[in-house]
Amino acid sequence: MEVSIEVYGMTCGHCHKRVADAISSLDGVESVDVNLEAENATVSFDPEKLSLEDIKEAVRKAGYSTEREGGTEGDKGEVRAGSFEPAPEDEKTVQLKISRMETGQVSESEDDKSLETVEEEAEKIPQACPLTEACIAAEKEASRISTGEAGLKEITLGVSGMTCSACALNIEKVLKNKEGVDSAVVNLELGRAQVSFDPSVISPQEIGEAIESIGYRVEKDKVTLNIQGMSCASCAANIEKILNKTEGVISTSVNLPLEKAVVEFDSARISVREIIAAIQRIGYGASVQAETIEYEDREQISRNAEIRRQRNNLIISFILGVPVAVGNMSMMFPSLASIVPPILSDPIVLFIMTTLILLFPGRQFFVGTVKGFKHGVTDMNLLIAAGTGSAYLVSVAATFLDLGPGYDILYYETVALLILFIVFGRYLEARARGRTSEAIRKLMGLRAKTSRILVGGVEKEVPVEEVVVGDIVVVRPGEKIPVDGVVVEGSSAVDESMITGESIPVEKGEGDTVIGATINRTGSFRFRATKVGADTALAQIIKLVEAAQTTKAPIQRIADVFAGNFIVTVHIIALLAFFFWFFFGYWFYGVGESEALRGTSPFLFSLLIAITVLVISCPCAVGLATPAAIMVGTGKGAENGILIKGGEALERAHKLDTIVFDKT
Repeated sequence: MEVSIEVYGMTCGHCHKRVADAISSLDGVESVDVNLEAENATVSFDPEKLSLEDIKEAVRKAGYSTEREGGTEGDKGEVRAGSFEPAPEDEKTVQLKISRMETGQVSESEDDKSLETVEEEAEKIPQACPLTEACIAAEKEASRISTGEAGLKEITLGVSGMTCSACALNIEKVLKNKEGVDSAVVNLELGRAQVSFDPSVISPQEIGEAIESIGYRVEKDKVTLNIQGMSCASCAANIEKILNKTEGVISTSVNLPLEKAVVEFDSARISVREIIAAIQRIGYGASVQAETIEYEDREQISRNAEIRRQRNNLIISFILGVPVAVGNMSMMFPSLASIVPPILSDPIVLFIMTTLILLFPGRQFFVGTVKGFKHGVTDMNLLIAAGTGSAYLVSVAATFLDLGPGYDILYYETVALLILFIVFGRYLEARARGRTSEAIRKLMGLRAKTSRILVGGVEKEVPVEEVVVGDIVVVRPGEKIPVDGVVVEGSSAVDESMITGESIPVEKGEGDTVIGATINRTGSFRFRATKVGADTALAQIIKLVEAAQTTKAPIQRIADVFAGNFIVTVHIIALLAFFFWFFFGYWFYGVGESEALRGTSPFLFSLLIAITVLVISCPCAVGLATPAAIMVGTGKGAENGILIKGGEALERAHKLDTIVFDKT
């Protein structure tokens, strides 16, 4: 038998859970569905074991009412089954009425009239929330969980905007200087920072802000959840409190009116399923928003955005840079003047076009330099900004000021072509880095996106992140197995080649283990989930490959030390070159007497030498070669079923003299 009764007094997710638990605990109840918004509960039960009044009594014992206070016969709680007894008078109304009658303020003849008046007064009296205890309990639960185990925690952040190993070292340096950070390892190729920190001293948000403060971007996994059961601001605060203290969660923003929560998290340490479980533990409902972007794709989205940005910068640099170079050179080589439009030889036009190049494609170098200076770090941006900035300032001065003989030469083409070449290099570099993590994305692509589970005997399709241990999962022929588990019903042949390398499908029956991401070939079966989220075999493989790519090989540590000190060394060499040519070389080698450089002042010639030293001394080759080799090696190995535990294993591989293979 199925009935629907009205339940009054529910205000939040705790109420919803309390009513559902109270009804479900009754012997004979088959199913219960409580609707918070509609203020009702639909109950399917066995009338031989249980009566409708027993269900109402259970609701009342839980602290709620099945009849609207002060209601009439038409306001009774039951919708589909029978009629109700008259609703008892409101407790406060009865108490007020008796009190006034005892003091003689209400006579028998005035009983009806006075009762109405007393009821109106009773409505004005603040009424206690029936869920006070539940709300306090939820708050205590949130506090208990949030003040759990102390100690160091680890978090992995995606970092974009790095262009050389000096960038990675700068991030490590800034993070290690932060109080509460125990260690920091940044992988340039993978674009990730692995940080060990004390959560009682520094938060993940502060770690992200520290990285962003020196000009890099932190790419976080993000998911939008629909939240059910919130009724006030304290509900939203409770959810934010519990999630912000959950390991792996970076930040949380809960919107009460929209009933949504935007959670930034580290997918290597916590899954969406675990985030939802944390919310449910304190009495609220949560589900994944259907249109949420798959969080494992965010890294690729970030890389594609970086490639597009550098491509746009390259196009602007090319369109503006080539005319600037041609126009400026026509002023130095009169033989080109006949084929170059006169407008391109106008210093004002060259100034405008070069300024646009600096403001748009070249802006990234100057912004990075300024942010680095704020934290006492230097990188390749400083080399480029110093070189192009010096040439630009000298050219602007020569354009608008009369500095005398030897200072009237323009170097706009130097600025334009340098930025064009460097942006072109960064574009190629962004494309190359985008391909190095292709193996990880391919492994992630093997995972099933959805799963079909049994809920109350009915099949329900849910995102794979919502599958929990113990769920009964239904798999049909041709489908991917979503998680690891044990077959409980049915049999089939499963293709496990992606895990074992065995090309022949393996027969599976009751009691056999199945592995997530493998493919069901023939029959249909049901299995009980035993490992989900980060615990599945595929997730462990992905984690192993990522850890291998994050680990630095011994030779890479040497390269990083060299690259980290290279920037300062280059500036010292550039200054020495400037002073040498300004005070000695210009005169000793007769630069001013040469036909090609006649009229060039000693200062401008020495400045050109210094700029040349700055812009050609890029440490990227040193910093990129080793991590790129590790990325490609571990990635290609993973694609072919070979798991490499890190760069050190690759570095020592040349010493192998025997390799043993099994039959697969």
